[in-house]
Amino acid sequence: MLTLLLFGGLMLVVFIIAQRTVAQPLLPLRVLLDRTRGGAFLAIGLPQLALFGFFLVLTYWFQQLLATRRSAPGWRSCPWRWRSRSARR
Repeated sequence: MLTLLLFGGLMLVVFIIAQRTVAQPLLPLRVLLDRTRGGAFLAIGLPQLALFGFFLVLTYWFQQLLATRRSAPGWRSCPWRWRSRSARR
């Protein structure tokens, strides 16, 4: 797990270095340094991280506390996801 985290950090550094040296970058770094846009990206990204954490903890709860198989937590959380998708429409 730690190896994957370190690899992800290394890839992020490589991406930033590549974007600084290319003539036409995919993501100009000045966009992230702007307070308004950077705050908007942060406001979009943090709730998504929280939702990922929620489903991760929910999966662990289904597995360990309810003593279910490994495939069961995914199936148990599906109706909740389907309800949240239908509410957005």
